Parts: sequence; C-alpha cells; structure tokens
Amino acid sequence: MRDALRKCLNWRFAPALGAICVASVLAWVALGVRACADRTPDAGLAQTQPKPALQNPRTTAAPRPGESARAPTAPSVASNPPPEAVDTTDRIHALRQVRDELQLEALPRLLATDLSADPELAPTVIATVATLANAGDAATRAETARQLGQWLRSESARDAADARGNLAVLVEQLGELDSPAATAALADALESDRLPVHVATVAVQGLARFGDARVLRAAEHFRDRLAQLPAASGFEGELHDEAVHATELALAKLARVHRPG
Repeated sequence: MRDALRKCLNWRFAPALGAICVASVLAWVALGVRACADRTPDAGLAQTQPKPALQNPRTTAAPRPGESARAPTAPSVASNPPPEAVDTTDRIHALRQVRDELQLEALPRLLATDLSADPELAPTVIATVATLANAGDAATRAETARQLGQWLRSESARDAADARGNLAVLVEQLGELDSPAATAALADALESDRLPVHVATVAVQGLARFGDARVLRAAEHFRDRLAQLPAASGFEGELHDEAVHATELALAKLARVHRPG
C-alpha cells in the first residue's frame, strides 16, 4: 500500500518538481550574467562608442625633419586643373587670390585662355589680367591690351549671352589699362560698329581720358552713328540719350586737348 501511494505521489507531483528545478537553474544563470556585467562596466561602452573617422595620411602626416607643418591652401590657378575637376567657386576664388597678390607669373597662361570654353570663369579672367598688367611694365600692358582687343573682336562676333556680358567687361578693363594699345583697341571697336550702344557708351567714356587724334575720330564716328539711329522710346531711348550725353562730354574734353595753341 505504501509503495503504491509513493508511486502515485511521484506521478502527480513530477511536473511541479521539474518546473521548480528549471526555474532554479534559470535564476542561477541570470544572477551569474548580472554579476559578470557588474564586473565589466566598460564592455558595453566599448561596443557602442563610435570609431574615430579615418584620416587622409597625405593631409595628416607629420612634417619631415626640418620642415614646418603647412596649412591647407586654396586651389591655385597655376596648377591649371581641368574645369570639371574643381568647383567653379573655388576657381574664381583662386583667380581673385592671384589678382590680389599680383602674381604676375600667372599672366602669360591667363592670356592664353579661351573665353568661350569657360564662360563662368571668363569675366574674372578678364579683370585679373587687366589688374596684373597694370602692375607690370609698358611691354606687359601692351601685350595684355592686344589680347584684350583680340578677345573683344572674337566675343563681338559670337552670338551668346556670355559673350555679350564679356563685351562690357572687356571694354571697361581696356578703358582702365594704361597703354596706347588699349586706346587703339577701343577706338577700333567704336569705328567698326561692333559694340551695342550701351557698351559703346562705356568705350567712349574710357577713351575720353586719352588725347590722340584717333580717339577723337572714333568719338566723332560714334556720334554720327547715334545720329543715324531711329528714334527710340522707353529703355532704349534712355540708353540712346545717355550715349549722346557721354559722347558730347568726351568730344568736349578731347576738343580742349586738340585746341590749337
């Protein structure tokens, strides 16, 4: 009877005893894991901390003995990168740096620029070469003026928005360039009627500070051209009136220079 009762109890309570044993084992494992975590507090941090960014060894390498560390410099126009290699804004900034520092050694290469091949950079190239030339000798100014005149002829023959914008910059820079070759280029442009009226007005204003006979003839030619233009109104009329006024002032100044005695 006792053996039968023991077998019955074992059969009824076996599942409960098994569950108690499993729960005890799981609790022991959990305590062990928590204790390990308490003993190694930096383990989790080491996995979550971001790795330092990789650095370019060419920009972070230590200087050689006897050399000092050099700060990064702006893109140099002297390196002549292809247009697609460097952002246009960076290239314009580099050109302005050349101009501001009067790096005359860059002038020959800039004078070989094809303005139509790089329309976004062209106005800055024009202004830069004129500034550099004015800082050079008479031969440098003459060479630059001849190239500006060549650009003026080629841009006036090209039907594009950037070419029309370049005309105004070229005429303005030629008017500020101290060279007889600049005077000749402006006079040639006025006498050939290649320039729009508003650009030709800038040319005659630039020529007014020079006093040779060809300048006087060019200004008189522009005056006759204005007289033959049909009457205009609105904005075109304002441009015409401004051109007439500028030409009269230039002729009056030139007449004082060429007055006999």
